[in-house]
Amino acid sequence: MTIRDYLNQHMRRSTISCWLMIPPAAVALFATSHPILRNTALLVAGICAASNIYHNFAARCPRCRTRLLLCVAINGVLLKIPSWFNSCPTCGLSFDTQLDGEQRSNHALQPTAGRSDV
Repeated sequence: MTIRDYLNQHMRRSTISCWLMIPPAAVALFATSHPILRNTALLVAGICAASNIYHNFAARCPRCRTRLLLCVAINGVLLKIPSWFNSCPTCGLSFDTQLDGEQRSNHALQPTAGRSDV
């Protein structure tokens, strides 16, 4: 998987969660006389918004940890990163570079070579 594929995956998920937020938000707006329906719709819209924010913040450059989708600052329209966005604006890492492994923000740190667990 290349960095471009990784970013496109996050962009798609972010955009789709943004689109999925619109119907429950509209229901919450117009269902003022039904508090249970309104609160449920607000909860669903909030979950979609949280998913959108997570996917925008989670896509980071593997070298310098820059939040790449926030650099593009486009959401709600695109299902992939723009063609002009070819490298990290901070460190210049090409998006055609292969990722070493799956990127997770909460994975356990491994000891580096030459160090012991004392």
